[in-house]
Amino acid sequence: MDLDGCLQACSDARPTATTRRTPMPPSDMTTPPVDVPWPRRRLLTWMVATVTAAAAAAAWTGQSWQSPAELALASAPPAATRLTAPVEHRVLENAVSLRGTVEGGDPFPVPAPQGAPAGTARAVVTRLAVDVGDSLGPGELMAEVSGRPIFAFLGAVPAYRDLTPGLTGDDVAQLQRSLRQAGYAVADGKGRFGASTESAVKRFYTNRGYEPATRELTPPPPPEEPSDPGSSRPDSPVAPVVPSEDQPPPATGTDSPTGEELTDAHDSDESEGDPGEQGAGGTWGVAGGQAAAVAPVLRVPSATTVSVVAAASRPVATSSAPKPRVEIYVPFSEVVFVPSLPAVVRALPLRVGDTSTGSVAVLSLGTPRVTVQVPVGTTVAPGDQVEVAVDGSETVTGTVLQLMEAASEAAPADSEVQGDAQGPAQARGSPASVVAHVSTEPPLSSVQVGRPALMTLRRAVTTGPVLAVPAAAVRTGSDGRSYVLAGRSGQEQRRVGVTTGASAQGYVQISAEQGLVVGDQVVVSDSSSVGR
Repeated sequence: MDLDGCLQACSDARPTATTRRTPMPPSDMTTPPVDVPWPRRRLLTWMVATVTAAAAAAAWTGQSWQSPAELALASAPPAATRLTAPVEHRVLENAVSLRGTVEGGDPFPVPAPQGAPAGTARAVVTRLAVDVGDSLGPGELMAEVSGRPIFAFLGAVPAYRDLTPGLTGDDVAQLQRSLRQAGYAVADGKGRFGASTESAVKRFYTNRGYEPATRELTPPPPPEEPSDPGSSRPDSPVAPVVPSEDQPPPATGTDSPTGEELTDAHDSDESEGDPGEQGAGGTWGVAGGQAAAVAPVLRVPSATTVSVVAAASRPVATSSAPKPRVEIYVPFSEVVFVPSLPAVVRALPLRVGDTSTGSVAVLSLGTPRVTVQVPVGTTVAPGDQVEVAVDGSETVTGTVLQLMEAASEAAPADSEVQGDAQGPAQARGSPASVVAHVSTEPPLSSVQVGRPALMTLRRAVTTGPVLAVPAAAVRTGSDGRSYVLAGRSGQEQRRVGVTTGASAQGYVQISAEQGLVVGDQVVVSDSSSVGR
């Protein structure tokens, strides 16, 4: 019976089944209704779903089920593998990697001014113009103490005195050189604080927003001249009298006459008086604490009129005192001479508001370098070549510059570290360590200061290249003798007896009983040779 017959038989066996009539179309449509038997459609859908499920179940069963042969093949050990390495001619060396930090160079503390500047109550930090890690150049501001600046200048001679006009010395020459580097012309001689240097200092301070330090100088008094021993008053000169031709010249003293020009003498008895009274009637001036008298007019009795002339030998003293002079100078507390600039700011011990004491800043001079703490038992010497990688960057070549002892706090007093900058340093006795300073080529930059660094120290254990193989390639036979399985590429491996020597970094020095040459392959790992 075909499928149509089967479906027709099923339909006849259910007389109560009804057919579904499609909705009647509108009256204006002429298409007749179509009758669709629904039991036939449902049966067809069920049969398709059953076949699909059966096929999926068969596929899953075929994948998950394995035969005994397949299970035995899957559990069998892998095929034998053989790893080889070439025989090399190399220098054996040990490598020690140590962690360190990039530092800015030799520390240079900047002393803080101790005394309070003029016009202030106390010395206190009022400003920090730099931060840790900044680069400090010539003529740049570092800090302020009680409102007064502290500048950095280049120079090897430390500031030890106020630099004032008229001084000479190397510290003045350093100041002049720094002013020229900052763009201020100085025409004075080298090391002489003259008017040109004073003018440059004024412009330097003014352009940076500060008033230069000044002080008043009172001129010294004029030298005191000796007085006449024969005068009635110490500083009252006696005016000489010039008589007429018919009169003999009167006797005169030894003083040099001074004062105003004498008038013509008149014939009067009143002119004969006490010389002291005449001197008292003179005009006095005060200058610099010294009194000077102006000689009065003398009248000489004579029958004829004579002309009297006073020859003045010194000027008449004025009554006004000399004015004090104001000069510009550089206080030693406002300048710091640094041996090497630019320098990197390593630390700022003081903060704004702290009392000025100790160091206001610590600079790092010179090229940045790597500082590494070497543990006990590691031999290091100045001049050793190392490898340096800063913060995971490319490896560069380094040289150990110097060594410094750094004893542990737990070490007793009698512990010591042998070695210094002249020879290798190695700890002995109680725990201690050595700090190594390493320079690099090319030099490190200031932006790398403070970053972590890795120093690798390599020590050769052989005097030259030797025949070497990986240590894993050397085996020991039942007779206690060492051997390797060696051979050229594509040839069968052979057993070669060897004598071992120095070892380093996973390699061992060998001398073969039979011929082994560079390039021969030795077996490092071979599962098929286990138990041979």
